Parts: sequence; structure tokens; C-alpha cells
Amino acid sequence: MRERSRSILHVDLDPFIVSVERSLDSSLQGRPLVALHFSDPDETSPDEKLKVLVFAQQHGNEPSGKEAAMALARDIAFGTFDGFLETVDFYLVPQVNPDGSDMEQRRNAEDFDLNRDHLPLYTPEVQAIQTLYSSLLPHVSLDVHEYGFAGSAWVDAGVHKNFGHQIGALSNLNSPESLRRFAWDRVMPQLAIDLVPQNVELNRYLLTNGPDARVRYSTTALNDGRNGPAVYNTLSFLIEGENGITVEANIRERTRKQLETIKAFLDRPAPVKWLFYGDSITHGVYFTFGQRDYTQLFAERVRF
Repeated sequence: MRERSRSILHVDLDPFIVSVERSLDSSLQGRPLVALHFSDPDETSPDEKLKVLVFAQQHGNEPSGKEAAMALARDIAFGTFDGFLETVDFYLVPQVNPDGSDMEQRRNAEDFDLNRDHLPLYTPEVQAIQTLYSSLLPHVSLDVHEYGFAGSAWVDAGVHKNFGHQIGALSNLNSPESLRRFAWDRVMPQLAIDLVPQNVELNRYLLTNGPDARVRYSTTALNDGRNGPAVYNTLSFLIEGENGITVEANIRERTRKQLETIKAFLDRPAPVKWLFYGDSITHGVYFTFGQRDYTQLFAERVRF
């Protein structure tokens, strides 16, 4: 894939994905939605691998996640980044909102915010993601976004928001505490360390409406792409890269940071695999702070 100074339109995606396409459904305006599946059949049995789902660009004016997803697919296909497939069964949806993307707007063609539709399921785009999710039941998921840094309150104050790259994880209290603690206390701090050599500053995801407004953590609602999967015992995350002053501005660097973050996320599967498959006597204490691991929790629930 050549270097680009603009983001890829939906029509440009087809030459890259036709050979590894898994058709999901179509957007409201009829654009195909696809999932890419990557696995190494010569390694661990699929039943013993972690299933990981990454999906990008739920918001049409946040293109760097889709750009990074396509670059990631290229690197996996060319063998320059595929070692993680020894233990991971990987599914990638590069673009959830192709209509909004081509119109350079946040919402879909019917003016609906897809990242608020993971419970009501009004939109065909999120219906497709949820159908894929239900068929896979992934152990781990990652929802890729961007945040605006130059809202009117920031412009009026003569500054812009620079929170670096941001990451959040499952936070709804209906999700298992062991998964929440593992995500926040194990995965995220280590990921921030891993990204320092890549010149990516990773911080915990925070929200604020302006330089003088209250800073808060993100939602715990189940209708978004992060907490929705969590109630199914999925270790779910989102990342938020810094957007541009326009949709296309600085797209190469924005894409680079998204790509490095996704790669770092995928490149440390061992601790997560032990969370789901390891025995708690030898590994559970280290990885889950002495709590019962997922396998034990599931076994207890089966008895009842």
C-alpha cells in the first residue's frame, strides 16, 4: 500500500480486501461491510487460540483507525507482522461506517451515532458487527476511534486539547471484576511502556468539554462498542487517537500512531491467554491478583 496524504474512500478499499473478504452486510446506502480473518493454521489449534476482534471507524470523520487497519492487514499479509498469529485467531473490520466516512461526518447516513447503538441495534452497520460478534464470541475486542482536539471552547481559549493517544477498557459493573482489573492494571500500563520507543504517548481515556470544564472518565453505558461486549466476558478496549484540524489533516502521523498502538496491543497475547486458558495455581495469581481466573469462574457458573 503506497503512502497517502488523504484517507481511503470506501471505493478504494476493494482492491486491498477482495482476496480475504468475509462479507457481513451492507451499510444504509448499500456499501459492503467486510471482516478480514487472519490465522496461522500450522500453529496452535483454533480452539486453543485467543479470538481477537478489532473494528474501526464507527464515526465517519475519524478515518485514521481505518487507515491503520488497512496498513495492518498489509503487514500481516506480507509477513512483516504476523508472529502474534501463533496464539491469536484475528478478525479485523476496517470500516464500520463507510457512508459517514465518504460524507466526512461522524454519524451514519441516517444521522445515527453508531457507537450508541450497541443495545438498541437500529442501524444495519451495528447489526452487522453484533452478528459477527455473536458468531465469534471473541475473548478480546478493540474499538478504534479518534477524539477532537479543537472544539469551540478550546479555540476560544486559544489552546487545543493534547491528551496524546488514549485508551479505555471495560468499565460497566456488570462485567467481571477480574477482567476489569486485568485490563486497567495489567494490560494498559504495560502497553503504555511498550509504546514509548514508538514515540506514542498512551494515556487513560478522559473527557472534557473545554479547558475550564470538568474532566471525567468515559461512560459505563452498555450501548457502546467497548462496554457492550464486556457483559459477555470479553476483555474489551477502545483507543482514541488525536484527530486533525480537518478530517484529512496530518493523516499519515495519525495513522502511524494508531497502527503502532494496535500492533502493540496484539503483540502481547501471552498474559491474556493465561487469563482465559491458564490454570490459576501457576499463573492466575500473577495475572489476576490472586482472584479466580476466567476458567474457574465459568466452571462455578456451569455447576449452577
